[in-house]
Amino acid sequence: MSAGGDRSEPVSTAPPLAGWRRWRVRVIAAGCSVGFFGLGLVIILALGAHLAGLVAIGPVEALDATLASMQQQWLGSPLSDVSPGARPAHWAVQAWALVVVLTSLFFLACLPVLSPLRTLGAAVAGVAAAVLVPFALAGLAGGLLPAGGLACSALALLVLDIVHGYFDDSRMQREFATVFGPYVPPALVQQMARDPSSYRSLILPRNETLTVLFADLRGFTAVAERMAPEDVRLFLNDYFTEMSEVVHEFGGTVDKYIGDEVMAFWGAPLADLDHARHAVLAALRMREAIQRLRSRVEPVDGEELDLRVGINTGLVSVGDMGSAFRRSYTVLGDSVNLAKRVESLTRYYGVGILIGEQTRIRVPDLICREVDWVQVKGRGGVVTIYEPVGHLDDVAAAILDELEAWANALQAYRLRRWQEADAILLQLQQSCADTGLYQLYRSRIVRFRTEPPPAQWNGVTVFDRK
Repeated sequence: MSAGGDRSEPVSTAPPLAGWRRWRVRVIAAGCSVGFFGLGLVIILALGAHLAGLVAIGPVEALDATLASMQQQWLGSPLSDVSPGARPAHWAVQAWALVVVLTSLFFLACLPVLSPLRTLGAAVAGVAAAVLVPFALAGLAGGLLPAGGLACSALALLVLDIVHGYFDDSRMQREFATVFGPYVPPALVQQMARDPSSYRSLILPRNETLTVLFADLRGFTAVAERMAPEDVRLFLNDYFTEMSEVVHEFGGTVDKYIGDEVMAFWGAPLADLDHARHAVLAALRMREAIQRLRSRVEPVDGEELDLRVGINTGLVSVGDMGSAFRRSYTVLGDSVNLAKRVESLTRYYGVGILIGEQTRIRVPDLICREVDWVQVKGRGGVVTIYEPVGHLDDVAAAILDELEAWANALQAYRLRRWQEADAILLQLQQSCADTGLYQLYRSRIVRFRTEPPPAQWNGVTVFDRK
C-alpha cells in the first residue's frame, strides 16, 4: 500500500505545479506586453495634454524652449514671413496636439511588427518631424508650434520598445533553451536563441518530411539482470551520452530514451536538406561507438551487446506536443511507426542497420544492400528495406563483389530459381564472415522447395506481428 501511495503522489501534485508554472510564464509575458502598451499610452496622453496647454511638464517645456530658439534663428531668414516672437493661434495649438497624439498612437501600434532598424528609423523621423513640421506650418499657424512633445514621444516610445524587446528576447531565449536544450546540439540552441523571433514558429506543430531513427541496444536486458542497479545506471548514462553525442555531431535531434532505446530525428527544428544522409552516417558511427562500450560488460550465453538501428524518411508532424501535464518536442505519424517497424526487423534479418526505401533514395552516394520486400503489420503497402554499408570510397572491392553476388542471388530467389539462388548463397556463406542473412534466405529456399509458394507470390515477406 505504501508503494502505491508513493507512486501516486507525483501524479496528483507535480503535473498541476508544472502546468501552473507554464501559465505563470504566459501571464507574466502578457503582463509585460500590456504594461508596455499601457505605459506608452500614458506617455502619449500626457504629452498631448501638455501640448494642448492642459498640464505643464518641466522637461518638455525645456526642450520646447531649446527647439524654439533654434527655429527662431531659421525664422529670421529671408524665406520666412513670420516674426520670431509670434505666438501660434489657439486652434492651431489644439490641432497640433491632436496630430501628435494620433501620430504617436500609430507609432505605438506599429512597434510590435517593426524590426529594430525600422523602429530606430521611425524614431529619428519623429524627431526630425518635430523640428521641421512646426517650422513649415509657422505661417499657417501664425507662429511656432511647440516641438518638444512629438520629439519626446518618439524618443520615449523608442526607449520603451528597446526595454520591452530586451525582456521579450530574454524570455524567448529561456523558452528555446527549455524546449530544445535537452534534444538538439547546444550550437543550434545558441543559434536560435540569438534571433528568437525568427525561430518562434518552430515550436508550433507542423508537417515536415524528416528522417527518424530508432536505435535499440540488443542483449542488454539479460546483461542488466547480472549487474548491480548502480552499475546499470552508470552504464546507461554513458551509453545514452555516447549515442546522443553522435546524434548531435551529425545535426540530429534526440527525441527520447525508451528503456535502452534511443529515438532521434533529423531535419527539425532547423532545416537540413541532407537529413537522410546525416541520419545514416550517424547510424554507422553509432555502430562503431557501441564497440567501445561492449568491452565494459560480459556477454551472457555468448551473446554480446549489439546496437540495431532502423531509419525511415517521410512526412511527420513535428513540434512541441503533449498534454497539460507533460510536453516535449517530438515527431508523430505513420513514418515514425514505420521507422520503429524497420528497427524491429533488424533482429530477424541479422543486420545492424536497416533503412526504408525513401531514405535510400536520398543517399545515392552511399553503398546499400537491398535486403527484402516487406509488408509490415498495420500497413498495406510494400516497403523495400536496405542495409547501408558505407561510402563508395570507403568500401573495399571484396565487399562490392559480395554485394554483386548477393544481388544476383536475390534476383534468382524472386524468380523462383531456387537452385541458382541457393548455390550463390552457399558460396557467400563459405566466403563471408557475417552469414546470418544468407542463412535466412537458404532456410526459406528449403521450405519453398518442399512447400512451393502460391502462384500469386511476388517475393514479398509479410509480417503479421510488430
